[in-house]
Amino acid sequence: MRIKIKLCAVMLVLLIIPMIIVCTVGKGSVSRYADDMAEKYYRHVIETQDKSISTFMEKCIAEAKAVSAISELRDALQGDSSPDASDRILQEICMADNNLEKIIVCKNDGIVMSSTDPSNIGMKSEELGINEIGSGNGVAGIQRIKLGTENAVVFVISKTVYSGNSTEIGTVNLVYNFAYIGSVMEASTDNIFSGAVSDMYGTMVKSPFSLCKKYFAYNELNNVQGYIEDAVNNGIESEKTYIYEDGGRKKVLIMRPVSNTDWMLVYTIDAREVQISANKYYSGTLTAAVLTVIAAIVLIGFAVYRFTKPLDMMIHVLAKKKQDNSLKFEAPANDEFLFICAELNKMLDRVFESEHRYKAIVEMTNNIVFEINIVKGTVMMSNNFNKMFSFRPKTDKLEDSFFYKCRVHKDDKARFVADVEKMFSVDTNHIQGEYRIKDIYGEFSWIMIRAAKFYDRNEVPSKIIGVIVNIDRDKKSMIDLEQRANYDALTHLYNRQCFIRSLNEEIRANPENSSLNAVMFVDLDGFKQFNDTYGHSCGDEALKFTADTLKEIAYDKGFAGRLGGDEFVIYMRNLNLYGDAGNYAKEIIDTLAAGYDSDISGSHLNVHCSIGIAFTHINGSTADDVIKASDAAMYEIKKHGKGNFAYAKNEE
Repeated sequence: MRIKIKLCAVMLVLLIIPMIIVCTVGKGSVSRYADDMAEKYYRHVIETQDKSISTFMEKCIAEAKAVSAISELRDALQGDSSPDASDRILQEICMADNNLEKIIVCKNDGIVMSSTDPSNIGMKSEELGINEIGSGNGVAGIQRIKLGTENAVVFVISKTVYSGNSTEIGTVNLVYNFAYIGSVMEASTDNIFSGAVSDMYGTMVKSPFSLCKKYFAYNELNNVQGYIEDAVNNGIESEKTYIYEDGGRKKVLIMRPVSNTDWMLVYTIDAREVQISANKYYSGTLTAAVLTVIAAIVLIGFAVYRFTKPLDMMIHVLAKKKQDNSLKFEAPANDEFLFICAELNKMLDRVFESEHRYKAIVEMTNNIVFEINIVKGTVMMSNNFNKMFSFRPKTDKLEDSFFYKCRVHKDDKARFVADVEKMFSVDTNHIQGEYRIKDIYGEFSWIMIRAAKFYDRNEVPSKIIGVIVNIDRDKKSMIDLEQRANYDALTHLYNRQCFIRSLNEEIRANPENSSLNAVMFVDLDGFKQFNDTYGHSCGDEALKFTADTLKEIAYDKGFAGRLGGDEFVIYMRNLNLYGDAGNYAKEIIDTLAAGYDSDISGSHLNVHCSIGIAFTHINGSTADDVIKASDAAMYEIKKHGKGNFAYAKNEE
């Protein structure tokens, strides 16, 4: 049998049997029995609380009736005697009853004549919070009144006091606390079964310390406001039961009138919690199911262990593979795991061979090999990285790597940043670029970066692999050759070939009549005599001074070159007027004539020159033609005294 079939068969057998046992034993009977027992229990609680509260209220009403019949109290209300005698009697009655807070005697006008709390004498009943007593024959609503320095939850029983001829002469008000009623409600309620007392005004109380808002109760009673309000407004003569939903859970609301009062008992029951609570009584029934489940878990655990043991062995080999490459996958049984282990061993051999081949290649080259994991955001550099660069990354995170921390030459910075961003671009698979990077010696060296993007089996970019090649020697050799090919060795101006080539490019790029561009031929006057007088070293110094002057003049306006000996040319583009060329020529003549302080001779030396000016497309359409025309104009100056400039003649 295949491993999958074995596991499925065993799991099904070991799970289905316990489920059948539990369902068969417990189905139906537990639920019905739980409901019956819960109903009996809560019915008993309600009836017991109703009886206790009714009995207590009957006692309180009887006590109020007895107080109202005290002759001393009647005489005091009629003004036949002082209230002192009745006050002593009231104090004794109040002290004898722990639930009785105080007794207040009011005249017909509502003024307090006598009270166990002397501070109440002379006040009106409304000021004491007992204005809801009504006619003085019944139980007042649940309310807060001031007892001493604190407000307390109380109810008031009021009785009318009559004279001998049955005339109303006042009321006696007995103020009771909720200590007893609260203890009755708290004794038999819990998180499943919650109860409260409500008066005819909808004010509810659960304990002596919890007065609920009008038309609102505590906890779940907030969800049954409508039922409670209807009962308060219409009255309730017998017990009523309502079923409602609260957050998807079934709840039961029970309201029952309290005997001898206008009050009612309000209860909420969580039907689901009732079932859960009742199940505690049926542990014997469920013991067999629990034991069955435990046995099934043990058997399943044993079976899983047996069938997953080969997997554990594989995981062990994979975990230790980096430390010990000699480890092999072994299958304890002749099943699919044997084939899997054999194939895994072959794969690991190939990976091992590939890794060592890659490592050998990397170690044999001077190039730096890097690998960027795009998914993890990490980078790996080959060990020869530090040989080239002083930068040593603190972590292997990409943001701390060479690509973001290296010091790039300012002229290559923008291009380097653009190429790095391109390396991570969706549309780019390969990049190659050359840049100057500061090396371990603090010198800028030329490197070349080549990188290619690799994709996983889902065609998602996963890695970038590339090399960093030190091309400093070759690059500098190439630059040196370029310098030699295009620049004069002494003055570092364009040589003859480079100047002519550049001028031809300018002529082609600027068609006739597009702009006014001039070529000035500069020839030093008496340079042979200068050399003979001061020596060739001073002569070279004078040539460099001339070249520096031409560079400064042509800085952002054109370029200059040395044709050979003491002959120079300068190209000036985009002139506004013909006269602008003459102004530049005069500036050159004046600057050279002003001279310079020679380091070689130790004296101040002056340089003199003659300049011929020609214009592209006017004096010629090629570089050779324009230079020839400017040369001819210079010789005209040489014939007439030197040290000046002249314009070439337009032969057309």
